[in-house]
Amino acid sequence: MNHRRVIRLTVEYDGSDFSGWQIQPKRRTVQGEMEKALKQLTGRGISITGSGRTDAGVHALAQVVSFPEENGLPLIAYHKGLNRLLPEDIMVHEAEEVAGDFNARKMAVRRTYRYVFMKNPGVITRRFAWYSGPLNILPMEKAGKALLGEHDFTSFCKPDKKETHVAEIMEMSWKSLENQVYFTIAGSRFFHHMVRIILGTLLEVGRGSREVEEIAEILAAKDRRRAGRTIPPQGLYLCRIDYENG
Repeated sequence: MNHRRVIRLTVEYDGSDFSGWQIQPKRRTVQGEMEKALKQLTGRGISITGSGRTDAGVHALAQVVSFPEENGLPLIAYHKGLNRLLPEDIMVHEAEEVAGDFNARKMAVRRTYRYVFMKNPGVITRRFAWYSGPLNILPMEKAGKALLGEHDFTSFCKPDKKETHVAEIMEMSWKSLENQVYFTIAGSRFFHHMVRIILGTLLEVGRGSREVEEIAEILAAKDRRRAGRTIPPQGLYLCRIDYENG
């Protein structure tokens, strides 16, 4: 029986002033700030695992973080106590003890992202949404259907020779509100810049510079050069992580 104690945190952060999630030398990252705060709290170095490695400028409403706990501290220390040590752009919403073999990244079965577009430009929203100009949602909805299911998404991500680019897209939807448009996408995993490249390509369909049918052709080509540009990060949010056992 595995008696190792593992802590799971649900974390929100404003990604505007971070160079992404993953630790990088001489860069401010979410993982780096959290591990620094944990060292202050526990007096020892702790390596944490996040459910997804968000890029620079990307936000999270419910990033899941896991790490082994060897100090015997109560859960409130990893919630209230950790929040007192974290910078104001990171907040722990929940701390819980989970099974000793839990891993936030490897055990996730579904990740949900949302991108927020503004219908009109604004100053206050510029760090948390993106104004792309008029959006023609209907052809983008039709084009996106070609991406549902399990595929090789090499055309829609920044290439990485160390890994395959196969993933399953389970859901893709658009919702138009008074001054915002929400794009929601859920899948088994997402690769570097993948959501933003998909959107950059769908926007070209919406603007009439690509045909709906081209999306399937781009997917089959497995060539990043065939897809559209990578749109800005500030409108993207990691919203939810699902696990088989909750």
